[in-house]
Amino acid sequence: MYLSSHKNKNSRMNGTNLLGIYFLKGFVIGVVKKLNLPKLG
Repeated sequence: MYLSSHKNKNSRMNGTNLLGIYFLKGFVIGVVKKLNLPKLG
């Protein structure tokens, strides 16, 4: 009982973390591209 509930909690947290990391990565990449555009151009 404890193990299964613990596993579910971890998977839920991992899913949230993955979404957060994915969003942060996209945001950072977008900012970096914006900042680098004048330099590249």
